[in-house]
Amino acid sequence: MKKLILSIGIAFLAFSTHTNAQVGIGTSNPASTLDISAKNSTGTSTNVDGLLIPRVDRQRAQSMASVPTSTLIYINNIATGTQTGTAVNIDTIGYYYYNGSAWVKLNPPAPTINNIYNADGTLTANRTVTQGNNTLAFKASSVNAFSVNNAFSVDAANNRVGIGTTTPQSVFFVQNTAGSVINTIVAGLENCGGPCGQGTSRNLVLYNANTTNTDNFSSIDFVPSGNSNNPSGASITGTDRDLNNHYSGLNFYTRNSADYAPRLTIKSSGKVGIGTTSPTGKLTVSGSGGNSTPILSLVNTNVSGNPVLNIYPGYTSNGSIITEGNQYAVVFDQDPGTSTSGSTQSLYDFHGQIRSVSSSNLSDRRLKENIEDLNQYGLAQVLKIQPRKYILKEYGTPDIGVIAQELKTIVPELVSGDESKGLLSVDYSKISLVVVNAIKEQQNQIKELQNEIKLLKATLYANVKK
Repeated sequence: MKKLILSIGIAFLAFSTHTNAQVGIGTSNPASTLDISAKNSTGTSTNVDGLLIPRVDRQRAQSMASVPTSTLIYINNIATGTQTGTAVNIDTIGYYYYNGSAWVKLNPPAPTINNIYNADGTLTANRTVTQGNNTLAFKASSVNAFSVNNAFSVDAANNRVGIGTTTPQSVFFVQNTAGSVINTIVAGLENCGGPCGQGTSRNLVLYNANTTNTDNFSSIDFVPSGNSNNPSGASITGTDRDLNNHYSGLNFYTRNSADYAPRLTIKSSGKVGIGTTSPTGKLTVSGSGGNSTPILSLVNTNVSGNPVLNIYPGYTSNGSIITEGNQYAVVFDQDPGTSTSGSTQSLYDFHGQIRSVSSSNLSDRRLKENIEDLNQYGLAQVLKIQPRKYILKEYGTPDIGVIAQELKTIVPELVSGDESKGLLSVDYSKISLVVVNAIKEQQNQIKELQNEIKLLKATLYANVKK
């Protein structure tokens, strides 16, 4: 009893009570309703200072009734009781206070913040990221690592980007939706070039960073099957590559049952080859045509139109002399020049033959002027023309004809060409004009002889009758 009275006395001595209902423990000047000062607020004392809150287990806390709001306890055991009723929040050892309906953790763990790093979410408003000079990088190593629905996909595992697909089959793969009538790829620009003082922009650029190959260094391929990885049925490839001068040509490939090969070639020089990759002229056509499969076939379906093929070597002509309805197949229009020494051949075949069922030369009066009779050539010139037989030197083939140099001294109009510039040629068809005059002269001679014979016969008959 003495011990209890002594303890109470000591306790009262430790308390300081003010008339304003403030109680101090360890202090005579409480600053609040209850102010407890540490016995040793500084220094290295090993004595314990602090406030011990009642310690109970979960079962005891769960069993309390009529608990005043703000009651504070310390749960030291959760092996007892259940996490139900007023103990619904008691799931770990620690401080709890009563909120009027249940015990609540005094210091609950920090709530998990939902963000793009640990949870899905919904954007509640428009957002703008202002990067300034800062970079924004995504590092990934999986297929479809970044995507926007099925419209855009990044395959970080294979370094591929897909538009319209989440499984791109190439570095850049674009797949339009089934049945879509929208253009798959459009490369547009707004540039008026020189008139606006702007440089010339390029819509689409294909190049090869490897400079070792000169043929098929870039291509546009057409795949007939439904899989882009299958063989090409046709393609346009870059060829004839000149790295230093930036020259290039084009090859046009197609595939058939025999092979996959270039059918048309455009060299950087501008020469075009069909059936050959080495054209020797502006247009070279090569093939193995047959009786029913010609190498080159030209058809004009307009039967009343101009010729199928017009050839105007050496000068400008528009075929104005050809009238509709003539239905010519091929027209050669060679500039005759202003002198007789130049070559005026429209068609030249050195060692072959030109064959046709029939042929004719334009000789319409409407095409001519200064028309005169050809009287200076006739029988005398025909008698001077010497037919020859000979061997063509280059091919060793026998032939017959005249010698152009000899004929030129007799009828120069029948010979064309300049020996100092090229070979001479003879228009054999026009020899007939000289022969016509010769025949006419002979016919006149025949008539004169017939008249003389008739006169002689009459004279002889008169003498016989005497």
